Amino acid sequence: MDYFCSMNTKESIITTAFQLFLQDGFKEVSVNRIIDHCGISKGAFYHHFQSKDDLYLQVLDRFFFNYFSQFQFSYASDMSFEDKIKDFVLTFITPYEELLQLTQRKDLLPYFRFLFQSATLHPQIQYRINKHFYKKGYYLAQLIEQEQSKNRLTVETDSKKIARYLLSIVLGMTILDGIYEASKIKSHLEESIEILLFGLVKKQ
Repeated sequence: MDYFCSMNTKESIITTAFQLFLQDGFKEVSVNRIIDHCGISKGAFYHHFQSKDDLYLQVLDRFFFNYFSQFQFSYASDMSFEDKIKDFVLTFITPYEELLQLTQRKDLLPYFRFLFQSATLHPQIQYRINKHFYKKGYYLAQLIEQEQSKNRLTVETDSKKIARYLLSIVLGMTILDGIYEASKIKSHLEESIEILLFGLVKKQ
């Protein structure tokens, strides 16, 4: 992990802390341990962060909220509904692939443990995580409403319920398949979405 310390000091601390939190959990990682891994002084640490909690929240921003906001869905009018849903799945899983490369890990279980632990420790983080996934569900509901207005779907159920169902499949499979490499998770998701779309979209 020492190679991270070639970055600027603050980014090095954030990335190294992320690695340690993934490995052992927030409560088990002390400020002194983070300092030792980065080879910096305690003064340098507190120059950038008020506390370990402050660092933890910045790690979450860096590796979840701000990180995932880089990956946007496509609203391109020339794309079919099926392709938009597939693009949604792609933009959902791609950040996890990059996180695995960054952390040099083969599975996502430590990341989900880190994320769920953060929601347990900080109620405001739980709210922000819910809001993050709500936005994804809202996007799906908008797509579904458009298709329903054109009578292209086989079900007339409320678009929000269908969106929640789709999102639950994508998120649930990502978590359940977290023991696998990202490429296998993506493959399983693509197969499942193909099956789902086959029954959801009316045949022309």
